[in-house]
Amino acid sequence: NYEGQLAHPEAGFASGPVQIPGIPVADRVQNGHLHICAIASEQVFCWGSNDQGQVLPGAETNVRSPRRVPAAGARALALGLARSCAALPGGRVVCWGSDVHGVVSGAGRLAGSLPAGVSVEHLASTEVSVCAGLSDGTIRCWGGNGHGQLGDGGFGDRSTPAPVPGVSGATGLAAGFAHTCAQRDDDTVLCWGSDSLGQLGRGGRAESTPVPVEVLSVTNAVQVRNAVTSSCTLSSTGRLWCWGRGMFGQLGPSHAGTHGLPELLPEVAGVTALAGSYLSICTGDSSGRVRCWGNDFDTGSIFSGIKDLACGHAHTCVADG
Repeated sequence: NYEGQLAHPEAGFASGPVQIPGIPVADRVQNGHLHICAIASEQVFCWGSNDQGQVLPGAETNVRSPRRVPAAGARALALGLARSCAALPGGRVVCWGSDVHGVVSGAGRLAGSLPAGVSVEHLASTEVSVCAGLSDGTIRCWGGNGHGQLGDGGFGDRSTPAPVPGVSGATGLAAGFAHTCAQRDDDTVLCWGSDSLGQLGRGGRAESTPVPVEVLSVTNAVQVRNAVTSSCTLSSTGRLWCWGRGMFGQLGPSHAGTHGLPELLPEVAGVTALAGSYLSICTGDSSGRVRCWGNDFDTGSIFSGIKDLACGHAHTCVADG
């Protein structure tokens, strides 16, 4: 809570859940590195570190209570290191905070490039880029591209959103430090970007792969979430498969080290919610229990009903039903 992540006036740690005051019942929650935003009643509220204006431009450096951001009608969020983005009606995306690599300014160019009637359903943010998943199943990305995380076949930065070639039927998005993944309506997963630690789930390692490739051995995927250098998918049967770097245990207790192919976490079952963060993975199950692996410990906290789950650098948040 040193930057206000727990929305408490005093700095320090909380080993158990703390209810965030001052906002209506939240439907969605997303964590950045040291800040949080939530959607409640189609309004966006943010708090935490604000050194680049990622909570609310012009507010104090550490915002210790939720502030409403002018983003009415928000349906999705994506938070980066020092940046926040929200998907609004009419295919619009608004971003605020650091504009390194043109992410903030580029967001305003998306709506005008979309076909009539196409909306933004999903957002995901690497450290330097943002991707938007559209209602027609395609994806558009913009920002930094040093590791091929825009998926356009090259490595040049781009401040204007453009389609990711070869992607259709996308139903979800996730982003790590420098890799992006998309879940598809055929229950498979595509990833692109940095693969130096097996993040793309192809069985080997490459410095970068700037085009989407299918993750091997993944079927029945209903969610995909990325940590900094690892990824996990949730299957329709409630089982969890993870791959990439597991040095800090973020691939589960059974899989230390680095794994270039998806590995089943045998100790995990009945999962209904999944979140990835800096160096950890968290799950929620049908009983309302939240468990985490990696740089965060296994909390075992119980909630009445998990509507959304998010992990940050040193904090975890639940939109509780």
